[in-house]
Amino acid sequence: MLSFAMVTRNEGRALDDTLRMLGATMAPEDHLIAIDAGSADRTAARLMEFAERAPCTVLQLDTPEIRLAQALLLALDAAQTAYVMWLGPRDHLRPEALTDLRQCLEMAAPDLAVTDSGWWYASPDRVWPRADAAQTATLPPDASGATLLGLCPDPRRLVIARAAGPHLRPILNDATRDPALYAALVTAATAPAFVAAPVVLHALDSTDPAPQLEALRQHLPADTRTALHMVTAWSDDAVLRSAPDQAEALCAQLDAVWQALPPALQDALGTQSGPSAALFAALRAGGVRDAMLHFALSALTRQQQQSAHLAAEYAHLRHVVQAALPGPDYLRRLYDRARNI
Repeated sequence: MLSFAMVTRNEGRALDDTLRMLGATMAPEDHLIAIDAGSADRTAARLMEFAERAPCTVLQLDTPEIRLAQALLLALDAAQTAYVMWLGPRDHLRPEALTDLRQCLEMAAPDLAVTDSGWWYASPDRVWPRADAAQTATLPPDASGATLLGLCPDPRRLVIARAAGPHLRPILNDATRDPALYAALVTAATAPAFVAAPVVLHALDSTDPAPQLEALRQHLPADTRTALHMVTAWSDDAVLRSAPDQAEALCAQLDAVWQALPPALQDALGTQSGPSAALFAALRAGGVRDAMLHFALSALTRQQQQSAHLAAEYAHLRHVVQAALPGPDYLRRLYDRARNI
């Protein structure tokens, strides 16, 4: 039923964990489409070895870079299943949520499914929710395209019907930025569906906020309520995924978003409580410099939270290793027994 599309390049041994996860998760009718962008290590060989024991097509390219839209075009052409789902080489599928997705595809037969997703950091066993977690918790399975447009604009959360491929080809050919690709695909869907469970966890990363906030200004709907959800989710996501060295670019883009909003939406945005709402307030009070200072303090807080999480994971791993290793008394008894043989 599902083809997992993945782009790889010099993934090293970390790919082994992903392939093991896939081997344990894929149904017999599933298919992996691996697009290798000129790896110089054993990545392609690992994929070929996986193809010997599971349905897998390996497409080897000479180029070191490929856009997500281009990769989706290749995957839709190579797919042998009804649906294509993006999967990064560091992503982790969650089996129970994947079952919910399969049921949705089988029962609703959407041309596009939007899944909930999350982040993992240090351990994939713990979910870091996305900026739109509160919104996704209340969405029905038959949420409208306008509502889905208000979620964090990540095309990696989309599951595309192969039958819709010809209709979507112009969009995939034209899209250059991932947030705009998400907006275009959701807008083009005629029968979308939403899966509330976080089907896939992405490795926690940073990204350039400019493309997302530029696309936000371009796709802002006229309806105030819908636009409020979209501005909040897209801006919160941009703030949480921006590295400290992107503070000036982030705040300048948020200022451009603010200037483009009608007064009614500006007033409504002031009632929100997310990380971008605080930056919008700082922009109104003191401009870009005040917003940058507020962002720096927020980033420091997040960094401390991540450090605490990493320390807790390290302590847990150390406890597990120590519990698995034999103690000195056991080793002494083993030595005495071996000496008396």
